Amino acid sequence: MFYLDLPAGSSHEFLIEAAKPRRARHDAFRAHRRNMVPRPLVYDVLAVGCGGKDHPCDRASAKDWERSGFTQRKRGRLDACGSTVVSALKWDTSGGQHMQDGGALRDFRVQFVLVVKDFATQLAPRDPRCVPQ
Repeated sequence: MFYLDLPAGSSHEFLIEAAKPRRARHDAFRAHRRNMVPRPLVYDVLAVGCGGKDHPCDRASAKDWERSGFTQRKRGRLDACGSTVVSALKWDTSGGQHMQDGGALRDFRVQFVLVVKDFATQLAPRDPRCVPQ
């Protein structure tokens, strides 16, 4: 686990790569935004994963992640109450292994831009008053 302190009003490009995705967990990478004022709150920003405990990271599981990861976002946010946006989200791979290797992908890369908006959140994470648009 690691923490990045990104300033409000900034944007940052990220590339996450699993070199051996057949061992990847479904939630291999998670990003959250922590606000400390007026009280400590944690907002979900991004969850990346492919495959799982009993299933390799193959093209089908990458497509499943894509469908769930892209359709759950509203205005680039997983949590409508949050102030961090993910844009230009995409994944790619250099291809799959032979079926004798379970059809696992050789690698799994996810690229995105993280935009930290320059405003403080007003409501708690997942508050029903935050309306996704």
